[in-house]
Amino acid sequence: MARSTKSHLSVTWDVDEPFVEVVKRDSETTNITLQYLDPLPLGFRVQYLGTKFDIDILSPRQRELMKFMKEKEKLDTSKLVLSPMPGTIVSVAVSAGDVVAEGAEVAVVEAMKMQNVLRAPRAGTIKAVHVKPGSTVSGEDILIELEDEK
Repeated sequence: MARSTKSHLSVTWDVDEPFVEVVKRDSETTNITLQYLDPLPLGFRVQYLGTKFDIDILSPRQRELMKFMKEKEKLDTSKLVLSPMPGTIVSVAVSAGDVVAEGAEVAVVEAMKMQNVLRAPRAGTIKAVHVKPGSTVSGEDILIELEDEK
């Protein structure tokens, strides 16, 4: 969970420049230079001393209403091999019941004339193979499942 502390910030930023000058005032005054990286839906991403931070810019009302927004549950993909992009399955190197080592090749997907080798995310036994050579897949489609660890 994010730690919340209150500070007063004064920001000087020419939006055409990649650097943001910030004066932080709390128990003491600190001058900070941040590097602007990317826009985000509610703010932007910056970098400070090699660490990236996502900063949300919210009105007081938006911040109040955020308390009622549920966080999206993260899907446990540790036992799945997902397609990294839309494409066509070139080959499948495993079948149900096979035992694989972590990093072993399990399938090859082709997208834009580039072949991508997909590897087992962990050692285990193959539970199911949902594709065959020639299958068309979308990004994030489940290709192969591994059995639960015992």
